[in-house]
Amino acid sequence: MKLLRYFSAELEKLFKVLRIVYAKSPFDSALIKLIKNQRKALKIRKRNKKRGIHIPPMLLISVTEKCNLRCKGCYAKHFEETCVHDDTELNIEDYTRLFNEASELGISIATLVGGEPLLRKDLIDLCTKYPKIVFPIYTNGLLLGNHYKEIFLKNRHLIPFFSIEGYKDDTDERRGSGVFDLVLNKMKWIKDNNLLYGVSITVTSTNLDTVTSSDFVKMLSDLGCVYISYVEFEAMDDDSSSLKLTAELRQKHLTNFEKIQNNYKNIFFTSYPDFEYRSGGCLGAGKGFIHINAYGGVEPCNFVPLSDCNVKEKTIMEALESPLFKKLIEGGFLENNHDGECTLLANKDKLPV
Repeated sequence: MKLLRYFSAELEKLFKVLRIVYAKSPFDSALIKLIKNQRKALKIRKRNKKRGIHIPPMLLISVTEKCNLRCKGCYAKHFEETCVHDDTELNIEDYTRLFNEASELGISIATLVGGEPLLRKDLIDLCTKYPKIVFPIYTNGLLLGNHYKEIFLKNRHLIPFFSIEGYKDDTDERRGSGVFDLVLNKMKWIKDNNLLYGVSITVTSTNLDTVTSSDFVKMLSDLGCVYISYVEFEAMDDDSSSLKLTAELRQKHLTNFEKIQNNYKNIFFTSYPDFEYRSGGCLGAGKGFIHINAYGGVEPCNFVPLSDCNVKEKTIMEALESPLFKKLIEGGFLENNHDGECTLLANKDKLPV
């Protein structure tokens, strides 16, 4: 039950942040409905837990490997070039079955990553039909034009998360010239329209001091950001290995993280893989989420492209009971390690295949 308590506590922290943010403006009915739906889904998962059925709260879906940017060290680009997959991305019928089953099971979050999720306009349009599921959409923001602006205005359960690397120099160095200014303009539009949005930050050896500084977080707070997700950089090749945090830098990151978390009560923070230690180990392989790649393969997480089943042929329940997931859980591969590194990646050479 530790995992359920952890998610319940984190959910309430998020709701508290939203109450602070909207204290001076009407807490509109769409936002209230969003919170109620999350609590209802939590009750469904608790009922299933009592019956001996563990249902994770989240699907993590890499909806496409295609992207309109070529960021340095991108893991999705690396897997696109090195992994062999079925070359047919999941279609709308596949996603319809997936979201219907998720709703029934009490899975209330479907996080969309890529590549660039906004390249799948058909999928984003489908997500508008599932108001009981929250869809955090991790995007570089460049495709957020009139069509998507209209969607976000009408569908509060779709929440953009903009990916940046720090200020202009760091972001443009990794993502391309002019990207930072374009993304800030999107953030300003979201704030002006009183919508929710978050920011996803990849923490590297070169931007650590910047992205965990009070000045940087204050900039995001002033821009109306209510959720900051820190993700520690994972090197996929030798060329980008220098960006990975050392043990010393990782400890510095955690110290800085605790400080800004205490100083900014109007922002909800998460830090990966730090959450592993607060939640009782890695949350992949069905404990907290399952990852579904663009072609339907069910994987422990987006950094570990191992799969023995596909949602084109299997239900979510069948995927949760996959032999691979059982090997990872029963073999102790999801248990905490002691150096602060991602648990699964720390054991990547020992993982069952």
